[in-house]
Amino acid sequence: MLESVEDNKASVAHAPPQEKEGEGSPTMFLPSLEVGMNSIDILRGRQAVWTLGVRAKGSTTPVLDPNKWAEQLNEKKEKPDLLLNEIRALLKHTNIPADMGPYLTWIVNYTDVKTLEAILKVLPSTDELRDNYELSLRLANLFRLIAKSLDGREGIWKEYRTDLREAASEILEAHQSNIFGKRNLAFLCIEMGQYKEANKLLDRVLRDIRDEEALCGKAIVLRRLGKKHDSLKWFEDASEKNPMQPHIWRDMGDLYLELGRTEDAIDHFKEAVRLKPTWGEVWEVMGYAYEEAGDEKESKECLQKASKLLPSADRRAEWMIYHAALSSGEKYQPPSTLAEAGPSVHGEALKEERERLYAEKNEMEELRNELEAREREIANKFSELKQMEVDIAEEELQKEKVCELLSRVAAIDKENVLAFWSRGFTTIDTYRGASVEELMEAGHTKESAAKRIKKLVGKSSESGDEEPGGEIELLEDAMTYLEDGKLEDALESLNTITKMNPEKEEAWFDKAEIFTTLGKTKEALNCYERTLEINPKNQRAWIERANLLMQEGFPVEAIRSLKRFLELDPKNASYLRERGQVYSYAGDFSNAILCYNSVLQVEDDDVGALIGLGDAMFQLSDVEEADKCFQKALRLAPTDERAWCKRAHILNKKGRWGAAIQLYNRSIALKWNYAEPWMGKAEIHLRQGSYEDAMDSYDKAISINSNDPNAWIGKGLALEKMLSLGLAKKCFEKSLGLDESLQEAKDALDRIKDMEGVEE
Repeated sequence: MLESVEDNKASVAHAPPQEKEGEGSPTMFLPSLEVGMNSIDILRGRQAVWTLGVRAKGSTTPVLDPNKWAEQLNEKKEKPDLLLNEIRALLKHTNIPADMGPYLTWIVNYTDVKTLEAILKVLPSTDELRDNYELSLRLANLFRLIAKSLDGREGIWKEYRTDLREAASEILEAHQSNIFGKRNLAFLCIEMGQYKEANKLLDRVLRDIRDEEALCGKAIVLRRLGKKHDSLKWFEDASEKNPMQPHIWRDMGDLYLELGRTEDAIDHFKEAVRLKPTWGEVWEVMGYAYEEAGDEKESKECLQKASKLLPSADRRAEWMIYHAALSSGEKYQPPSTLAEAGPSVHGEALKEERERLYAEKNEMEELRNELEAREREIANKFSELKQMEVDIAEEELQKEKVCELLSRVAAIDKENVLAFWSRGFTTIDTYRGASVEELMEAGHTKESAAKRIKKLVGKSSESGDEEPGGEIELLEDAMTYLEDGKLEDALESLNTITKMNPEKEEAWFDKAEIFTTLGKTKEALNCYERTLEINPKNQRAWIERANLLMQEGFPVEAIRSLKRFLELDPKNASYLRERGQVYSYAGDFSNAILCYNSVLQVEDDDVGALIGLGDAMFQLSDVEEADKCFQKALRLAPTDERAWCKRAHILNKKGRWGAAIQLYNRSIALKWNYAEPWMGKAEIHLRQGSYEDAMDSYDKAISINSNDPNAWIGKGLALEKMLSLGLAKKCFEKSLGLDESLQEAKDALDRIKDMEGVEE
């Protein structure tokens, strides 16, 4: 029986179908089948002969030879990848969409059916397509379309239609996770009459997407479930989403007719035929609606248009009888059978229909040729556009790489980038091929920035990677520059790091130190503050910031910074005390006071800080405040020899020499090898004229610390008063040997020289 397919094909393509008894109207263009089996195996090529009607109006798919397709599929059967590609091309050739809404119509033709037959012959089951979403949905939709074309047929067709829809359902259920697969399954449920299941599926679909197809599906389901007013609401939502869909307006008109709202129904039918003027069925039902409304004139006009547009000769004859009934004023009664129209009317109508179809065929052939030419033209332009997109994408990629490169050079700003752009430096290769001098001229940059660019593109070339070096390499570069004394280059590398990574603590700290070295205190302070924002526990940053603030004359801020330094680690108090002693020894008593005050703000009972603070104030002649510090130190540490000695200095300064000597003795009693109280006692004895006692005290101090030039001067003065000029001279010379800047020793030697000259 299969051999007869080729014989029938030519006649089918050029002649209208003849109606068979028990078949639907020829206007349905449905396949007529003679079969010997009653299952889906029919499509697998078992004892089936297909005789199909003409193709639908507007279809541009040519009727090709499906047997050739079947041969190509069999050739690739052992190569799954090539086979799937062939199936993809075959399904797409039929124009079967992957997503089908409730209004998508399709006329099943010879090519469509034989396509499905060829595919099913090479695939043992549709399971092999399930991993491919698009292919499996197209195949499921082909099942649906053929099943839909068999609606209304009984017997074997009913079982065959059920098998097709079950196969489609199995495929679509496997793709419920996809919104469109779920929606297609809902529409299949509508076609199968499973309205409650369709309603549940559409509710889930509408939570994700509210397009007119899903809205219409929901409206159709509610209408089938008898919820007409609810259905109307969903149709209205769909018409707002897509007012250019004539089927929505047609369905709303039908629904209004069922609800008895004839005028509203007519308005919606008008909108449907405005969008689709050639829709004969809507003109027909609108004619009946006008009849119900009592407008016979409009009813007659609508039905006349319907009679010209509908392709069925029998229906035209039926309407001619209806028009005659209108003219005679009789109520129209539809004929019980189509045969009542009469053989002459039937034959004449078929002749007109044949002529019309031939004319349409020629028109469609011309249109197809025009469309193919236009398609080729568009394809060429599309190829050109794709190439332009590739070129633009490559150009943008190169510019992104250049921007990444330039962003790693901190000295480069927007103006420099624009300058490079204007000179054509838009790819990495242009920077790689240029010299340092050319880069300086093109981008209006400094030599250090140009060298930095060359170094980055050089590293990029060596590694085969277009991405310049990272933070570690930049830090290494900065350290190398610092070792070579190239502070500006080091600063450039560090600036690049902080630009790339604003949270890089180490880079900010190193920048602060470089700025300090360059004498840029303000910039250094900003960098220390940024370092402390990133890491408030950086002790070095706190102490260095305090040093800068002391230098710049901001004692209050310096103390706050030092206080924070001590709060992080109380052990830092010894560091600040030692620093205060260094400042005092160097004569920088103001900074010494800052250090000691910082310690006392954190720990006010620090005896060492109290003694140091009192000593610094004493040197600045703030005797009363100094005395308060020493007295507090003595209350806290009565056995501290330094506190007794320092307070003795206060009494000495006030002229209370007896009390001062007592305190010096107390200090010496606590620590006999402490030179400072011996020096204090010697000074008082010298001032009181007790030169021998003074000399004895100076000898004690010298025995403890022979490198104190002041002790040698004091001893020399005592000897001078005792007229031991030779010994005095040796003491003064000894002091100058320790510190040649001592003017007092020089003056004493001049006096002794004068005195020796007088004696001579």
